[in-house]
Amino acid sequence: MKRFLCLCQAFCIVALCLLTGCQSNDTKLYDQLTNQAASEQTSEQISGQDAAPSPQEKPLSGTLRVSTYYDEEISARAQEFEQLHPEVQIEVSIAQQSGSVGENWEDYLQRTSVEMMSGQSADIVDLAQMSVSRYAKIGLLCNLYDFMEMDSDFHSEDYYTNIFKSKEYDGGLYSLPFYFLYDMTYLSRPLLEEAGLDAPDALDYEKMLDLYRQVSDKTEKDFSIMPGIISEWFFKYEFPAYYDIETGTANFDSPEFISYLKRTKEEIPKLENMVDWDMTRVAGGMDDFMQEDYLFCNYDVTSIDTYNMLIDYPNILPPVPMRSHDGQFGFSTLQADYGIVRSCENKELAWEFLKYCISEKQPPESLEHEAVMDYTGQFHAWVPINIQNFYHSFTLECNYYRSIMTDVTNWKQGNPQQLTEQAVEQIHAWNLQRNFACSETEIFGLLQEELNNYYQYDLATAEETAKSIQTKMNIFLNE
Repeated sequence: MKRFLCLCQAFCIVALCLLTGCQSNDTKLYDQLTNQAASEQTSEQISGQDAAPSPQEKPLSGTLRVSTYYDEEISARAQEFEQLHPEVQIEVSIAQQSGSVGENWEDYLQRTSVEMMSGQSADIVDLAQMSVSRYAKIGLLCNLYDFMEMDSDFHSEDYYTNIFKSKEYDGGLYSLPFYFLYDMTYLSRPLLEEAGLDAPDALDYEKMLDLYRQVSDKTEKDFSIMPGIISEWFFKYEFPAYYDIETGTANFDSPEFISYLKRTKEEIPKLENMVDWDMTRVAGGMDDFMQEDYLFCNYDVTSIDTYNMLIDYPNILPPVPMRSHDGQFGFSTLQADYGIVRSCENKELAWEFLKYCISEKQPPESLEHEAVMDYTGQFHAWVPINIQNFYHSFTLECNYYRSIMTDVTNWKQGNPQQLTEQAVEQIHAWNLQRNFACSETEIFGLLQEELNNYYQYDLATAEETAKSIQTKMNIFLNE
């Protein structure tokens, strides 16, 4: 979540420039190229034309260009693929590498958008945090379902196809996430027990705020809602329900959205400074901060949740997933969500590389630190889109941390292997619940000014904010 919010601050500039109809030269070029791309789309039959049969009689060959903002793992996958196919060369461009000063996000987004529309981009582009449907709508991306259906070596049952389904635009899949993440929330055991309340199976903003009020009233204690929470924390869950890219409609001026704005501002304390940005986490057997300080604690779902579920914590209950107020379970693809650009000259090779990246990877047999980190690091400890890779990585890392956490004395009683399998199966069930993609950061950034003016600076009412968001989204959806 911290990664998401930090990035959102930077995205407002480029989103406003690209998406709101400003009169800059870049925007005029964007409009010209958009019209050109849309015209080219109508002159050809797209469905079923992107993919060609994948002949295995001859070795793969050719050159691919891959572009990403900050996914450094893609370089390792490219090197592995080149070793398997000596006649293939893959050039990887990383705009922002760790330990160096690279291209900022707004420049990367603007450059990548213009390159795709002019036919000059890389063959494979990382679309994480970008509005994939927007580029699919004007025909800039290949429908990956075409490749999947024509590839006898690809078995959709090996993957979390609910994620694919949730990312569709007009029945097509235009980007392939290597992994995904979502929020898991822990509840305070002592506070709920003192209040005589049970933990829910899932949480949304209404349930969280209701529980916070109920526990406060029943215990008469002074505690905070959750480390690091701000008023717009729930926005990514609620926002997607109020617009539809396919129909070009939005409903942000509705009473429901206005009610959401009012309640989250009134009942969540304003973050005065970064000192208040307490990102305390439950890890390593330590949960003392949950004794009286907080009612909730949030995590991006990782293998840490697995071994936390094996520890009998005195101050927290087992984690529950977040959802929207209307019962939808969201996920995010903040890194490594790749699409094949229509201008790619070797689409078959591009598909073979993407397929390799998400294929099953056998885990190491030992629990040596380097081997475990090398394996799990390629997924960033998030949920791999390949189901077997999920089982491998979460089980491996759980076993590893359990082997080194020798100071933890409150492991749950029972067979460790069976307990681990049960925990992983529970997370697998939560993975299968995911049925909508949280709002893309590119769109979120478009509205950051409105959210800041409302939540932080008190410059607009809820009604004015909703109207302003509605206007911006109407422009975005129909330009």
